[in-house]
Amino acid sequence: MTTQHGNRKSGEQPKNRSSLSQSPKENGDETAKSFVTQKSLPLVRYLSSNHSDEWDSYTDDDESFIQSFPKIELHVHLDGSFDPHYLFDFLQQQIQKSPRYSDSVHTPSPYLCWPTEQPVPWDPANSPLPLRSKVQDCQTPKQYHQLCTCRGFRSLAQMLNCFQYFLPLVQGNLELLEKLAFDFVQRQWEQHVMYTEVRYSPHLLATQQSPEDEENKTGSSIITAEQVYQAVTHGLRRGTQQFGIKVNQILCAITWHPEWAEGTLELVQAHFHEFPCGVVGIDIASGEEHFDQEGHPELYQAHYDMIQKAKQLHIPITLHAGESTSRAQENVRTAIETYGAKRIGHGYRMVDQPELMTFVKERGCHVEVCLTSSDETGGWDYDEHTQKDWKQHPCVTMKQHGVPFSLSSDDPAVFHTSLAWQYRTAITKIGFDREIFEQTNLDAIAAAFLPEDEKKELREQVRRYCSNAHRRSFRRATSETFTDRVYLSNKQYL
Repeated sequence: MTTQHGNRKSGEQPKNRSSLSQSPKENGDETAKSFVTQKSLPLVRYLSSNHSDEWDSYTDDDESFIQSFPKIELHVHLDGSFDPHYLFDFLQQQIQKSPRYSDSVHTPSPYLCWPTEQPVPWDPANSPLPLRSKVQDCQTPKQYHQLCTCRGFRSLAQMLNCFQYFLPLVQGNLELLEKLAFDFVQRQWEQHVMYTEVRYSPHLLATQQSPEDEENKTGSSIITAEQVYQAVTHGLRRGTQQFGIKVNQILCAITWHPEWAEGTLELVQAHFHEFPCGVVGIDIASGEEHFDQEGHPELYQAHYDMIQKAKQLHIPITLHAGESTSRAQENVRTAIETYGAKRIGHGYRMVDQPELMTFVKERGCHVEVCLTSSDETGGWDYDEHTQKDWKQHPCVTMKQHGVPFSLSSDDPAVFHTSLAWQYRTAITKIGFDREIFEQTNLDAIAAAFLPEDEKKELREQVRRYCSNAHRRSFRRATSETFTDRVYLSNKQYL
């Protein structure tokens, strides 16, 4: 991708492939039309994680189905969806407006939002993570994209590290956050996602340091979590109004910041069901250590109290649990039995205990499965010394035991994936047929934090599509608006 900054007016949006102001009519129709071609299969195989021949069975008809199917997504993080190409372009604009380096700490500089290095609590060794130099070393969008994405490490900690390379750039920038929220809606519309529950922590996106901090004297003012919520909500509402899809919000506490727990619940209470794009639930993200009362008492109490109060207020609860810790199975049971979770984010380790799957099923708890994420974080616990077999993925075992689940993308930008790619993986590598997608999306609707009348409308939409004898003709109708930016991003590097 070539970015040109010299002729851009101050405040003008970047005019690259991920411009945040594109309307449906301006959304690269010719590029989107070319997505499905008879010569696209080699690229599909190129993008698969193990370059296997199983993609040879993938057809244009499969792609037609993925493009046109009305999808529901329940587990996707807003901050994990920020396009690194756009952020790099934004950073270059800021660099043009201010000195790259100044001896005076009072002189604004875009790079000063990153500390030189930062300890990360999810690292057992608590080794400082170098940040500013890593970002400054990125001279191209591709280099910054690689810095902000996590593939091939099979580590939740490594994935969390990636956020540190772009969060400081967006924290407290309300205008940018609104644009990114709008872009999120556009991306969902591009993939034909008709209903989304997007989650994020307003506190994490607020100003993290005061202007008096010696490492961050950028002249910026304090931006609160409430202001972040308002900016994100405004962007989501503009997007849903323009693109005609539904998006609601789940607000997250952050495991490593128990001091934010009470404030998170207050925000949920203050904005619960303020539709459109209202808050519909609460979560705790970035690890499961908060469940461990003995090992992490400093993380436990505030989050426990937050969830118990949410339960008393009848606020729907979804919790990350059973992903990649030694107490994964115990956390799943605790999340449902003690915390009152109606949905579990990930939950892959439950398949090691059939009785736990029976418990989850009997409680009517829905599991939010994220295929790419499960592999990249190590949540899917397979023997790395043998060949990975997607047909043995935990969601296959869940299906066999009748545990309701649906597919989501989790952090699509960080994992360099998309919801559409979760469907492609499920078709080609796991062997799911279209009837399974109908069921998983109906299960997602049943588990959505929505009023029943809105669920009924979504069910009718899915069933109408699935019962349409001519649904294969939908490709021609939808290909002019369908865009998978993961495909486009990789295509420019080939």
